Amino acid sequence: MQRISTSFLQALPAPSPFFLLAALLSAALTLGEASQAAAEGRWAKAMAGFAAQDASDPYPQGGVVFVGSSSVRLWDLAAGFPDVAPTPLNRGFGGSTIPDAIEHFDLLIKKHQPRCVVFYSGDNDIAAGHKAERVAADFETFAAKLRKELPECRLIVMPPKPSPSRWKRVEVYREASAAIEAHCQSTPNCEFVDVWPAMTDDDGLPLPEIFRNDKLHMNEQGYALWNELLGPHIAPRE
Repeated sequence: MQRISTSFLQALPAPSPFFLLAALLSAALTLGEASQAAAEGRWAKAMAGFAAQDASDPYPQGGVVFVGSSSVRLWDLAAGFPDVAPTPLNRGFGGSTIPDAIEHFDLLIKKHQPRCVVFYSGDNDIAAGHKAERVAADFETFAAKLRKELPECRLIVMPPKPSPSRWKRVEVYREASAAIEAHCQSTPNCEFVDVWPAMTDDDGLPLPEIFRNDKLHMNEQGYALWNELLGPHIAPRE
């Protein structure tokens, strides 16, 4: 095999900074497109299910839509809020993050033209390693999109809950919760419902009896607490 001399390689011109920058940008765009495609593919089945439900049983406009991760998906809204008509619409999809809710905003929320959105997300974001600042910024993006698309719609926000299985990141949870609360306090039609006091004991630790065996998802006792907290907020206003 013929060898290429080092003198020949040294004689080759070095790539220009502009070429290197273009190559890096191209690689970044390719990775970004791949990540977006993967995210869309991950939720394709869930979104198709929601679309099919919308087609077979359209939800009335002016209702209440719950959006978020598995803590929403597992929530029996008909049992929890029997006096709310129409029955709140559950648009929870397990494992989702705040950007996922933004990505599928039109299908999850806009098409239903709700009077109120209950939003629970950020739990999986923090578990994935996101810092509180990023979680808060993503929430603000979601809230801004809701205000732009549905300016009369009320947004009721529940912060990522305190759970035993993710307690090692408790400080990130607290920082994200405080930032989200501060945003709601300065934003019209945004209400913050703090679930932490009801879900923790006198030492500030999560109540073990309100969780399933996985120490992450809540049992009926846990949802009973949430029903009581949320009830006054989603009741129709005169």
